[in-house]
Amino acid sequence: MKFILFFIITFGFSYLMIINRVKIADYYVQISKKDISKEQKKSDFIWGTSLNPFPTGKIDQKELDGIIASLKDLGVKYVRLEYPNDGQEPATHEPTIKKVFDAGFEVVLLIQPQKAYNEIGDPYQDGFDIAQKISKYYHYINYFQLGNEPATDAIKLGWSGIVGNAYEPERYQKVSTWLKGASEGVKIGNSQAKKIITGHWLHIAFIDMLINDGIQFDIIGWDWFAEKSNILSVETDKGEVKVLDRIASLGKDVWIMEFGERGDDEKAQVEYYQVRLDEIIKSGKVKGIINLNLYDQAFLLGGPNQYNGILSLKKNSTGQFELGEPRPAYNILKQFIANN
Repeated sequence: MKFILFFIITFGFSYLMIINRVKIADYYVQISKKDISKEQKKSDFIWGTSLNPFPTGKIDQKELDGIIASLKDLGVKYVRLEYPNDGQEPATHEPTIKKVFDAGFEVVLLIQPQKAYNEIGDPYQDGFDIAQKISKYYHYINYFQLGNEPATDAIKLGWSGIVGNAYEPERYQKVSTWLKGASEGVKIGNSQAKKIITGHWLHIAFIDMLINDGIQFDIIGWDWFAEKSNILSVETDKGEVKVLDRIASLGKDVWIMEFGERGDDEKAQVEYYQVRLDEIIKSGKVKGIINLNLYDQAFLLGGPNQYNGILSLKKNSTGQFELGEPRPAYNILKQFIANN
């Protein structure tokens, strides 16, 4: 009897210990899941930068090593590259594009026509051929931007782009047909890749028209570089336009594809990054921000678009350009990326 009583007490105590351990283990699993969920949610936001891989004008892979080090220091995971519009075979540009990809970055590759849209005889076939060839060769790339602010080639002079009749029908047809061809070319060449079509300023109706015309793409990119107006609410002579609200209502993810301000006035550049980044992130309307640009570009220096990077160029003792130092806005963006 004593043995049976001892067994019952011992078994009961052991059972309680097991149950408690299971509960404790389950508790920590749940906490871990919550932490992972938060981390996944945090990492879902897209941070990137546009990049001229050879900003000094020299085709120099060692220079690109320095640029990649800057990308890693900044903390971005996405790099937007423009596929050179030179008609050369894709393999010609692979050493540069693959090097960025192999360094651990998601590449967003911008594809554009080699002529103005209105000069293309068969815009559908032109868009299809270019996009299919490039996307098939670069099968490891997951994002392709089709054209750059294509509404510009269709809009009537002096119109803002909010309404459909802001676009000249024949030119719209040329542009939209090229985009349709490019979209279907990527689908054949790289079926898993996501397609981005960009707008800017108030060219909202253009995107709406593309969607209504059945042109397939996944992400609306919106350029907002050196714009003094607040993208959340632009005052026009016909009233307020809530740009992000309007774009987000179209049912696709929204990325700011060209964000930033020129560095001619570094204090103003810092203020722009501080204020506009905060506004855009807090809006909850966008899934990503791509900065424009990482480095200044030698071919722009001396012109109206000089100093459009957050890293400068400098001249060495022989008068050649080299990679320079970060502007204060670089550190502002770096901090935002770390905190968001």
